[in-house]
Amino acid sequence: MNNVNDIAQNLYNLEREHSIIFKKAAMISKDKKIRSLLIQLSKKEAYHKSLWSKFLDSKVINKNIKLKIIFYSIILRLLGLPIAIKIIEAHEKKIENEFSKLIKSEEISEEKRKIIKELFIDEINEENKIKLMIIKNNRILKNIKDVIIGMNDGLVEVLAAISGIATATNSNIIVLISGLIIALSGALSMAGGAFVASDYEKQIFDKRSESYVYIGGSYVLGAMFPLFPFIIGLKGIIAVVFAIILTSIAISIVASIIAIVSNYSVMKNVSKSLLISIGSASIAILAGIILRTYFSIT
Repeated sequence: MNNVNDIAQNLYNLEREHSIIFKKAAMISKDKKIRSLLIQLSKKEAYHKSLWSKFLDSKVINKNIKLKIIFYSIILRLLGLPIAIKIIEAHEKKIENEFSKLIKSEEISEEKRKIIKELFIDEINEENKIKLMIIKNNRILKNIKDVIIGMNDGLVEVLAAISGIATATNSNIIVLISGLIIALSGALSMAGGAFVASDYEKQIFDKRSESYVYIGGSYVLGAMFPLFPFIIGLKGIIAVVFAIILTSIAISIVASIIAIVSNYSVMKNVSKSLLISIGSASIAILAGIILRTYFSIT
């Protein structure tokens, strides 16, 4: 029975943790509709916690969840509510497996089996509906694809370009000016393309998308990571190494968010994104070396 109780204890603490997180999110949210939904969600999680307490005959062990609450508080502040919900959802995939283990277990009574079934049905039918409503009403998550596309392109393209330029010339000012021009022209090009697409969308559906704002803005934000070492005055290969490190960190975060939002493998997505960006930078560095040698640039 210990195994069953251990699973139930973990699920009890998970519901307790989520109840606190959604309550904190409600306090942060400025949107009245979202705040109301978050309060509903917090109460729903608290109700699930009480059912697990009943399952355990009130013999619950309240684990220390301060670090997890701090983690989610940071996620809420830095990345926003939708990402926090997606991380929780990814974690809750494991809960479904735990539910299956308990329902199939022959160690529990019929009364406790009924509690588990009630929890499972409520989780699927009610809790998930509220989460879906929150996500549908959030503008950032609606445009998350555009934000990711813009930022990822800004990171990869500008890193590759300045890596080649910095290798070809040791002039910090040339690299910086070139990088800023590339960042500006890339952002305008992508935002312009998205604006034209949204114009067609308006003509067909009588509704204009704001994707061009998110794509252009996030491209510039992404471009700042590889440019930062040159902005603070670093030169040559040292600046390129720092640019690659900073960009790799940013790409890892972006790729992780994409994986979480899209239910992909985080490790695979991060590895693939890093391979593309570092591979692009390596090719650009090689091109820079060849051009520097061929044209005898000093």
